[in-house]
Amino acid sequence: MNIVFKKQGISGELEQQNAKMVCIAKKKYESVELCVQDVSVGSMFVPFAEIKLHEGNTFSAAEGCFENASEFGDMIAKAWNEKYLKPKSS
Repeated sequence: MNIVFKKQGISGELEQQNAKMVCIAKKKYESVELCVQDVSVGSMFVPFAEIKLHEGNTFSAAEGCFENASEFGDMIAKAWNEKYLKPKSS
């Protein structure tokens, strides 16, 4: 299966078996994003989801659950990579 993405400024596709998911937590902005990267070519990270465990867009609301959102993102990325990422051959 190919993952097709079309975002402002970038578009393309990558094979699911080469799509590594990473969680990018930006403490400065209290923001947690899930991104994919094509590990076969080392392409840039393409964000596709934001993890938001709070209501509103205030820094104080986000600050209270930033650590939980970051851990949740890491768990999602790890589960994806274990299930779908093709192991590197030695």
